[in-house]
Amino acid sequence: MVGRPEWRTTVRRGLVALVAGAVVATVHWAQEPRTPAVVWGGTDDSNEIVEFEVPEFSLPTVEGGTFGRDCLFGSRSALVFLNGGCRFCKMMVERLSGLETRDGWSVAVVWHGSLAESERAAARLGAELTVAVDSTGVVHKAFGVTAVPQTLLLDDQGRLERAVKGWPSAWEALEEAGVSDAAR
Repeated sequence: MVGRPEWRTTVRRGLVALVAGAVVATVHWAQEPRTPAVVWGGTDDSNEIVEFEVPEFSLPTVEGGTFGRDCLFGSRSALVFLNGGCRFCKMMVERLSGLETRDGWSVAVVWHGSLAESERAAARLGAELTVAVDSTGVVHKAFGVTAVPQTLLLDDQGRLERAVKGWPSAWEALEEAGVSDAAR
């Protein structure tokens, strides 16, 4: 049995180890390379975009094609970033299923997960939407996506009009933009 002085020493050692671990984790986290494409201005609630450039990327789609940067030019685009482990993303999939886009809009789901998860999501979404498979999360990172669901609304030149993250805000952004008659 641990005596009183030994107990205090054990607690002190545990606290020192806990603080040291937190410091190491913080230093490691701060040293991670960060080059987000979307820079948020103001508070976390602000959607003011300070800087944005669509990164070069190419992802496979569940239909067997490819989806990349070039697909974002020529019509207004909505990129919806989702993840299979997110319950809010599953709610977003339910809302997106059967979405019929209005003329001049294209909607693509960038799914962070396995091909099998992406195929299941695509089956629920219907044929109207492109589902691109970001199995490693590299495109999520390239776009600066830190939380899902997240919706990016781009003009026909690939310029960012609005970026919204969280549920239900990511869905409401689609509604407010008039992406679909059904969404209005």
